[in-house]
Amino acid sequence: MSENIPPTSEAPGATKEIEENYNISAIMSMAAYEVGKAIPSLSITLPRSLTKLPELVAAVMPVLRSNPILSNINVYVPHNPSVEGRARLRRMALEWRDEMLGDKNVSTPLRTRPIFSSQTLKDTDLPKRLTPEQRQRLKDEFADTFSTGFRYPYVTLPVSLEDKCLPTVKANLNLTAIDEEDNAPHYTIPDTDCLWDTGSHYTIISEDCLTPKILKFFHEDPGNAPYVQTREGPDGPVMKVQVSALINMSNKIIQLDTIAVVMPRQAIPNHRSGIIIGQRGAIDHVSYTSTPRSIMAAEGTDPGEEYWGVFDVVKYIDRNLDVVRI
Repeated sequence: MSENIPPTSEAPGATKEIEENYNISAIMSMAAYEVGKAIPSLSITLPRSLTKLPELVAAVMPVLRSNPILSNINVYVPHNPSVEGRARLRRMALEWRDEMLGDKNVSTPLRTRPIFSSQTLKDTDLPKRLTPEQRQRLKDEFADTFSTGFRYPYVTLPVSLEDKCLPTVKANLNLTAIDEEDNAPHYTIPDTDCLWDTGSHYTIISEDCLTPKILKFFHEDPGNAPYVQTREGPDGPVMKVQVSALINMSNKIIQLDTIAVVMPRQAIPNHRSGIIIGQRGAIDHVSYTSTPRSIMAAEGTDPGEEYWGVFDVVKYIDRNLDVVRI
């Protein structure tokens, strides 16, 4: 049962308050929780004959209003979804069910959109080479991943059922062996769209992004042997390499240096070819704000439907482990 409460009169020119429908029991329950959390021992003396709910609430109200702590507590209760909202959630649930019950062997197409950027990253721009000290520090940071068995680096997260679009960032990458020598081969991947994925433990590169020659070097070079790991199944070996990347964020081009996992495409969720920027040594080194296009459009700054939105860097950790503020 729902009861409509007439809105209070508004002063001329005042902004109209947005009204929602709330479950009364949810309001009472959350209010009781907040009171108990703030002052667990609070009590009130009442006649035993006072048992009607409206009378009890009326008796308690003066205490709530006069108490300096309780009178300033905010109680947040989720509002009931609208008819349209419930219909949308129902459609999402049905789509989710269909996806979860679908053929697990069929690859689901993954759509992406780049973030909008005011910067220009030329495909000829290259990340700066690390010094021997910086290379060693990077190697030490990932030492625990070299001595243990292969850990599957990706947490599969459902793509938004609404449009299946995930954000990408433009980057120029330079790949080297972890125990790099000055004359060791380098491999550059310029002007590539990288999936920005907080659900990935590490940065991942699919093998088909590399040439057979550089793959052969990484797999067979004796110095890289500690970083090549095999696992059961048809996916084949995986390996770790050092990556220096110039990443074109929306308001700044930054360089991140990390260790990436190179693995066969068939071992990557959705069998996606390309590069996934993951957490360790990359995303977890960047403080940024993400604003999706839907918010920008609502505020009148729509970058265009071809973009996911913007990633604005606030600060990040550079190769010297210094915090760089933008």
